[in-house]
Amino acid sequence: MSRPRKSAETPQACEVVCREREVAEIYRLANKGVNVVLAGDPDVGKTAVLNAVYERFANGRHTGRKLAFFRSYGNKRDIDESLFAASFHHGDVVVPDLKEQNYEGHCKGNLAELERRVISAVQSSEEPYLFFVDGMDKVEKSGFTFFRKLLDTGKVSIVATCRKKSFEGANVKDLFSTFDRINLRPLNDQAVGVLVDHMVEEHDIEVTEEDLAEIKRKLPRVVAGRPGAIVQKFQRALKERRLDVRALIEDFPIAPGKFVYAGWMSAGLFGCALGYRYFLRVTGDPADLVMGGIIMAAALIFFRVLKGAS
Repeated sequence: MSRPRKSAETPQACEVVCREREVAEIYRLANKGVNVVLAGDPDVGKTAVLNAVYERFANGRHTGRKLAFFRSYGNKRDIDESLFAASFHHGDVVVPDLKEQNYEGHCKGNLAELERRVISAVQSSEEPYLFFVDGMDKVEKSGFTFFRKLLDTGKVSIVATCRKKSFEGANVKDLFSTFDRINLRPLNDQAVGVLVDHMVEEHDIEVTEEDLAEIKRKLPRVVAGRPGAIVQKFQRALKERRLDVRALIEDFPIAPGKFVYAGWMSAGLFGCALGYRYFLRVTGDPADLVMGGIIMAAALIFFRVLKGAS
């Protein structure tokens, strides 16, 4: 199917499709001054949802509140650079787009001073702040202290993203103890189909109805409901707006959670089978021979399942 070309949104922005309920709930809580943490596994769309909430505040009515966005993506420098921007533009919506020499000249080795300036600006402000922090679990230990100091001013509320498994850490657990937690779960098969349609429509992708139906049928199992994985697959499979369908629905790394049990079960059964083989050399009992064969067959079946999930 072919459509007129239009200006498409970024691929990552597509990850927020079918997340309207989560965006609305986080916006409602944050608008009341409630601290919120959005938790989830990798590639479920945490950053896309956080961006959508931020844009709703930035483009809507949020009178009496100042916004700041701290982007991390696993890079401490990005947090520091956002802090550098906030220290000079604490009354504005922060977009860290400052010149390299300015950042290096003022921030290198002087992070504590920047944190002090931001806290001072918050304390002296007549209006409260709403901070968005992407990847809070990737912030270093001193960063948690800084954000706790901000919360202690009584003038800051925070909306943050965090990997679900990181809640086991003491720093994360302590900081988020008073936050409302929203868990971002993988998309169901129907929602994956909606996201696929959106990707095809938004990016003017040429694909036949038959191929589109096959993608919708097979892709949910391949990506395990992760919007980020869907976007990655589309980006890899796209060639001049035409989809390599085979690349889209095959040869993707095993999805976490849904099929991992197959790997553990296969390894366990294979170990049992090897044990029985060793035991048979000693006893030679026919019943043991049959049981060893059954275990080996089960192991092969689980290996097949694992291969199909990858």
